[in-house]
Amino acid sequence: AVREGMIFSELKVSIPVLKSVNRCDLRAETVETLLSLMEEEEFGSLLELEGGLADVCVVILKRRKLEELAKTEPVAACILRVGTLVSGADANARLEEEGGTAMEKGFHAYALGNYSFSVVRVANAMGSGCEPRNVYAALRRLEVRGELETLLDTGVRGKGFGVKLNKRGVEVFRSGRMEEVADKLVERMEAKEGKAEGKVKEVWSIMYRMFKLNKGDKDSRVRLFKHAVRGYFEGILVDAESEKLLSTVNVPDVCKTSLSDADLRRCASDVSKLRHDSRLSAESFVAGALIADSSRDYGARAVANLLHGIDLPRQSMSLWWNDSFWGSWKDFDYSLVLKHCQTAFAV
Repeated sequence: AVREGMIFSELKVSIPVLKSVNRCDLRAETVETLLSLMEEEEFGSLLELEGGLADVCVVILKRRKLEELAKTEPVAACILRVGTLVSGADANARLEEEGGTAMEKGFHAYALGNYSFSVVRVANAMGSGCEPRNVYAALRRLEVRGELETLLDTGVRGKGFGVKLNKRGVEVFRSGRMEEVADKLVERMEAKEGKAEGKVKEVWSIMYRMFKLNKGDKDSRVRLFKHAVRGYFEGILVDAESEKLLSTVNVPDVCKTSLSDADLRRCASDVSKLRHDSRLSAESFVAGALIADSSRDYGARAVANLLHGIDLPRQSMSLWWNDSFWGSWKDFDYSLVLKHCQTAFAV
């Protein structure tokens, strides 16, 4: 936390990847994209994204307790200040009583205390200019001396995005003006999605026209295809005859843009069933997320995603891939399905 009255030029933090995915229901790549956008001048150049790092670390003391080691080693003093004691010297005795694997017993055999901590927080505690790499180096040195063993969690649970907030960024977070930044991020991402959707539809229309005009000799078909592709990438017309031929094909909508009365009834039924599905209120997801008033908008979007065959990053999709609801409404426009989901959740 940043205390009021602190004066500094920057602050380094680690944003846990798994926690970000679960909190935002976004893929890790999307979270990284949003962070990188906040580096741009348009968003105020609030931070620098330093990439991914293994942030969660556990040290096992082998020669002396951390309090003793902290008297001579600054990194140990910082671990003692910001770390969490996972287990003490009685860990091995407890394993003997309660049982445990040979690996666990060997791991705790000579331990004088296990501490879990964030590498970035320790680096911050060590003072200005200290980087995570300096913490890694200090831990390696103590490991070579036999003082401790180091275990870095390199899996998804231990990874974080290294972020350096500048003075302007900290001020924005402190002042609560992040809503403005969030609105800009949503606007940018929606524009990006709209552009990508337009490209997909345009490519689909090219392929549809080529399928319908699959006549004539090979050379004429190749010339027609080259014209269509060049028109897509360069936005220019190079062959008036080919353009005239392509324009004779009426391209249907990629997906349905309206619902019949029967579709409306079926949609309402599907949304109602999913809204009360135990898989969407399980503890592994977000308990009661689709029932609470504050989560109605998110609940509607989650159900619309499932009906359209779009993953929910915070939940295991193996629960849904073989389900009859998964992608059952993908032939209909997503915004149309979402609108009806929101109407159902508003009741």
